[in-house]
Amino acid sequence: RKAVVMVVGAVGIERPKRDVRVVTSSVRVAAPIEAVWAVLSAYEQLDEVVPNLAMSRLRRHPAGGIRLEQCGVQSILGFQFTASVVMDMIEHLDSPRRRRIAFKMVESRDFKQFEGVWTMESITPRATRLSYSVTVSPRGLVPVAAVEWRIKEDVPANLAALRTACENAQIAQYAEAKAAQQSARTV
Repeated sequence: RKAVVMVVGAVGIERPKRDVRVVTSSVRVAAPIEAVWAVLSAYEQLDEVVPNLAMSRLRRHPAGGIRLEQCGVQSILGFQFTASVVMDMIEHLDSPRRRRIAFKMVESRDFKQFEGVWTMESITPRATRLSYSVTVSPRGLVPVAAVEWRIKEDVPANLAALRTACENAQIAQYAEAKAAQQSARTV
């Protein structure tokens, strides 16, 4: 049976199984890949950037890797829905122009499956394509259609917030460098 793929705005949704969704989206960021990487890999600050992320904290990983616990809060069909997941993060520095952060659920009361990847690809020295792909399957009574609808709404807002954070970080870094240059000239 062929999976159904639909594109809603900037979000692609694939339905490989009745209760599984694969969500993809991307955004162009006016910042170098290093700035995008710095924002995405600041795991404990992501809840300050991503609008629907209420908590993001590192947990002890038994093998010394990166284990992250996140809790999101969304309104679905008029109800507050809190979803939490503990994931192992795997950082891949594929090349100077391509980096990835893969994530895979290790524990969740809300999901049967939650795994995916953030991909950063350098377009120019000052621009990066940030892509997101997640495979998700809810656990319990939450209908997958409601989760699909919520993700469809949230992913563009989350990517826009990440883009803004990366671009603002780049602007701040540029301003600091310029101030340092000016200060060095006046000494």
